[in-house]
Amino acid sequence: MATSSTQVTLTWVDNSNNETGFRVSRKTAAEGVWRVIGTLAAGTRTARNSGLTAGTAYVFRIVSYNSSGESDSSNEATVTTPLAVPAPPSTLEAAAISSSRINLTWVDNSSNEAGFKIYRRTASSSAWSSIGSVEANVNSFQNLGLDPSITYSYRVTAWNSGGESSASNEVSATTPSLNGEAAPTAPSGLQGTAISTSQVSLAWVDTSTNETGFLIQRRAGANDSWTTVGTTPPNTTTFVNSELLSNTTYSFRIRAINGSTESNGSNEVSLVLPDNSFTNLSNAQSVSDSVSRSGSKYYKLYVPAGASQLVIQTTGTGDVDLYLRADNQPSRFIYSCRSIASNSTERCAISAPKSGDWHILIYGYGSSANNFSVTASYQGGAPVRFRTQISGGTPPPVASLRVVPQPPAALTEQLFRQDEALVEPHPLITQP
Repeated sequence: MATSSTQVTLTWVDNSNNETGFRVSRKTAAEGVWRVIGTLAAGTRTARNSGLTAGTAYVFRIVSYNSSGESDSSNEATVTTPLAVPAPPSTLEAAAISSSRINLTWVDNSSNEAGFKIYRRTASSSAWSSIGSVEANVNSFQNLGLDPSITYSYRVTAWNSGGESSASNEVSATTPSLNGEAAPTAPSGLQGTAISTSQVSLAWVDTSTNETGFLIQRRAGANDSWTTVGTTPPNTTTFVNSELLSNTTYSFRIRAINGSTESNGSNEVSLVLPDNSFTNLSNAQSVSDSVSRSGSKYYKLYVPAGASQLVIQTTGTGDVDLYLRADNQPSRFIYSCRSIASNSTERCAISAPKSGDWHILIYGYGSSANNFSVTASYQGGAPVRFRTQISGGTPPPVASLRVVPQPPAALTEQLFRQDEALVEPHPLITQP
């Protein structure tokens, strides 16, 4: 395990009693070229490698040596340094929309976040409570179900695998009083039907006589926060929600509104959208296709562990937009990368992609017929296996090299530099 986004600690078992010292070699999983990065004294059983690049997979091995030669190499140990902690969001603003809802917006200052976490507290409590989260590149949140005439305070953080950022600025908003307005009666009989792989049709019974409209609210999964995805005029009893993800479970509810007051929610309805058809791509494969205006085509590429420089690009006539997402199907609003030039030349590049399925959406933005070619490629990724053998009078190979967490503050002692890499031994760690 990496001890930080730029540092790794190594430990191993010394199987010899006649070595002069050890040589530590390293390569990146993508590069595949071994380089000796340090030489350590006999009896050393741990070392630290610093000055590494965040979000990069490194492979290490060690040999012992004496005047007769080198041993076989140890096993190879692979570790990926975590990403740097994202920059905190800023310019957080809060607006009380009704007696039970406050909307939040903020500025996304990071390019490597996995998402944002929203925290809230009231004047009666000094402790912050987590009330929800949103995915990367989302910069708004709706806090629902609040009480009237209460002041709420908020702050937001960005997070990824490297940790959580410091908090944004703190803002407060006070929900208005009911002002004598009679809350409308909650709708009932809500039903939902998946009418395509990306659309749901909703229908409900209007049970109130004083509503000024309806709020359509949605969440994905039981742990997601409710978000208002649409509004309708009074006396409306149907709504179609589009731009959804196939093979995903969504829940819906409806609230009637009257000025600044809202009814309770209707019954909730949940349904799973049918799976979308997609074309599997192989590395460096190019596929030609066409998509109509506002149409979508889906592709999927498997990226092996250790691969780097994932590039998805399109060329063609008309105007298509490119959306890319790891593990799950992207949409025009949820993605890991997007490219939306005013033609069909689009490109998304991920320097250190995670292993697994990467999903691609090609969206037709231009004319009725948009012809395009899509190419998906990555570098490296093939695993390298090493087998050791002992021969002659050289010391036996090092065994059981592994990467373990070690607090950087406890790692001192002698430094070794080579090729701008740093290996630092720590003889205070005893042999396992």
